[in-house]
Amino acid sequence: MDSAGDPEIELLSKNNLSKHTSSPAAAWILTTLLLISFLQKRNENILAEMCDISMSTSSHRNQPYSRKIMIFCMTMAGYSVKAYNFLRTSACNCLPSMSTIRNYKKRVDGSPGYSTDALNMITRKVKEMEEQSKKLFVSISCDDMSIRQHIWFTGKSFHGYEDIGESPSSKPATHVMMVMATALNMSWKMPIGYFLLSDGFPAGKRADLLRTAVYHLNNTGVVITNIVMDNCPVNYATFKHLGCNLSRKVCDLNTATDLLNICGKNVLALFDPPHLSKLGKCVKFLNFNFDLK
Repeated sequence: MDSAGDPEIELLSKNNLSKHTSSPAAAWILTTLLLISFLQKRNENILAEMCDISMSTSSHRNQPYSRKIMIFCMTMAGYSVKAYNFLRTSACNCLPSMSTIRNYKKRVDGSPGYSTDALNMITRKVKEMEEQSKKLFVSISCDDMSIRQHIWFTGKSFHGYEDIGESPSSKPATHVMMVMATALNMSWKMPIGYFLLSDGFPAGKRADLLRTAVYHLNNTGVVITNIVMDNCPVNYATFKHLGCNLSRKVCDLNTATDLLNICGKNVLALFDPPHLSKLGKCVKFLNFNFDLK
């Protein structure tokens, strides 16, 4: 069964709830609680549309599901697959199957670069906060992950080369640079983009990618407070390209980048404290002559 609708969906993953749905009674209770919670948040008449689907003839199954139904089913399946299967069985299997849900998720563009769907999701979160007369604050985190060097052909194009969202280069990619936005006054985090990089990717271009991230997030309306990265040499150089002065002398130390958020304030540069502790680099910071007076 095909599905149609906007690929911008909200998936609330609570995978740890699956272990509590081993029995039919537990699945029924969890399904009921999730239905009540979802309907209270959305304030949409999902039940009426579900009843229309379950009471319709079999020919209705050839028609695409509405966006409301797809969002509801993906949210339910994100909480617990067993609870969703229980609900689907109770509805005479008229709701989308798990394969239909997976195919629907594939409509979200996952190519390298910044994700328009993720940024649109953040825009909706900003509007939710504005309805409460509040601002949404986020922190940007950036990190690299090593990948196996491999080039393959999908039938239409080659993949595995360096790609920053524009056009692939001729260099094989060896790692992925991920950029994620984490809400500080809400409970969510969202990967907003990734880039396939090769060895020796310059710090200046990394800084340009982060400038683009700040530009896109400013357009969503969020207030960016800081950028967090680990303390590898390339990240030191990246922060310097962003206007920071990472001197060992406290009087010369400047962790404010030249990037501005929507409030006109400088975005701060931070090194990941757990990573510093793990590498023992925190000892160097203890040698600074801080004037605590």
